[in-house]
Amino acid sequence: MEGRSVIELEMKGPVILGLSERFQVRRALVDGRNLGSGRVTDGIRAWRVPANGPKRRIEVEWQGTLAPLDTSLSHRQTLGRAEPVSAPQGTFLPDSSVWYPRIGETLGHYRLTLDLPAGQRGLVAGRLAQESESEGRYRASFDFPFPAEGIDLMAGPYRVQDQELRGTGNRAIRLRTYFHPEIADLAPAYLGSVADYIGLYEKWIGDYPFTEFSVVSSPTPTGFGMPTLTYLGIQVLRLPFIRATSLGHEVLHNWWGNSVYPDFARGNWSEGLTTFMADYAYKERESAEAAREMRLSWLRDLTAVPPGQDRPLGEFTSRTHGTSQIVGYNKAAMMFFMLRDLIGRDAFDRGVRGFYREHRF
Repeated sequence: MEGRSVIELEMKGPVILGLSERFQVRRALVDGRNLGSGRVTDGIRAWRVPANGPKRRIEVEWQGTLAPLDTSLSHRQTLGRAEPVSAPQGTFLPDSSVWYPRIGETLGHYRLTLDLPAGQRGLVAGRLAQESESEGRYRASFDFPFPAEGIDLMAGPYRVQDQELRGTGNRAIRLRTYFHPEIADLAPAYLGSVADYIGLYEKWIGDYPFTEFSVVSSPTPTGFGMPTLTYLGIQVLRLPFIRATSLGHEVLHNWWGNSVYPDFARGNWSEGLTTFMADYAYKERESAEAAREMRLSWLRDLTAVPPGQDRPLGEFTSRTHGTSQIVGYNKAAMMFFMLRDLIGRDAFDRGVRGFYREHRF
């Protein structure tokens, strides 16, 4: 992989610039001055960019070999692997692998252009601004004009299908599937389901925050939700119940988590609210008995947590094992259920809409 990054800083103080030590740096400049080779710690090459007025321009050119894709990994191993991987059947560059030069935990908007061999398609979160295929290469540019927490990149031998949805106010929303050839026939059903979920949550919460949503297949058992897209394993997408369950959960994350951000220092509420307004809401639509059974399953799981492993909701940040899911997803969803019981459905829904309106991005 070869990359060139231009970062425009509008921060007065010094910052730390990082890049995985997997890559060799051909050039690193700040306002035209050489940044040097940096210092490597725990697999990350870091530079201290000194303060120099309110605006600075950083340029980095880098190259390196990506790790081989390992399709034998389990779902949990895939979730916990912070490594940029590539093969003809799929490429995944997670933000956590620091595959591009980035400034600490700072939020920023970006424009990214990717260039891939013919037969490959790729994407990152954001609005597809341009794409073309010529001279044996595929090129696409994406804009993300909102405060982004980072950039994840996916590519593969995808067959792309798209559909235009008209959202509230007749806004155009582009829906896409990036599916491997063996599941390309599933695309129309997935596009239809995504359109239904966006319609549901626009009425319930407010305008869909972006201009597109894509369902992307992975050769490994992933289950990720990013702004404007979800990245799900091929075998997961084949399961007949996924469109009625997990897909809606990932679409809803575009409201909770990907446009209203949790402050992880105070706990991640977004998984619990998403579980309540997706997984549990679908059971309520099915029947009162189905909803009651889900609540009972949450309680059974919570009583099975070993002594000392239960945690306050404010300590949950992300799912790492079964107990963390019981707390951060199920226990938190039960809390939102109890809150709705306490204040009433109308007040709860008004609160949800106001919360989204006030805190989006």
